[in-house]
Amino acid sequence: MGTEKKISEIEELLKSKGYKLTHPREVIVRLFVQTSEHLKPEDIYNEVRHEDVSLPTVYRSIEILKNIGVIKEVVINSERYYELSIFSQKKFHIHFQCSICGKIKEYNDKRIFKDMLLQRDYIEETYNDVIEDVTVVMKGVCSSCKKEVK
Repeated sequence: MGTEKKISEIEELLKSKGYKLTHPREVIVRLFVQTSEHLKPEDIYNEVRHEDVSLPTVYRSIEILKNIGVIKEVVINSERYYELSIFSQKKFHIHFQCSICGKIKEYNDKRIFKDMLLQRDYIEETYNDVIEDVTVVMKGVCSSCKKEVK
């Protein structure tokens, strides 16, 4: 699905929840649709400020987009990061943060997901809970920084 189609679907969702896709919101939505990065509010602001989007507007937009399910918040080391979630079919999010450069990446490995499904099923059966989403955050040294340390 293309960028414009995704933005149009997000606009319809916003409208259904009583919000408008204002110019600043559109700029922020477009950023999320066009990147796979995990963004802090300051990162978002630095990317959109040239479009006359203020930092308070970024924070308000993040809150709205998070509350209606367009983006997802991931907390790592007490810092909040955001990623597009509305078009994600995955219910498992396995993140890795490098302790040297701070970069965050997401693992997408079928073997890991299969093992996680088994763990989820075991927990649901044992504790009689329903798990809707799993987010794992691993920390360590990424391959790029590992090469530089040697």
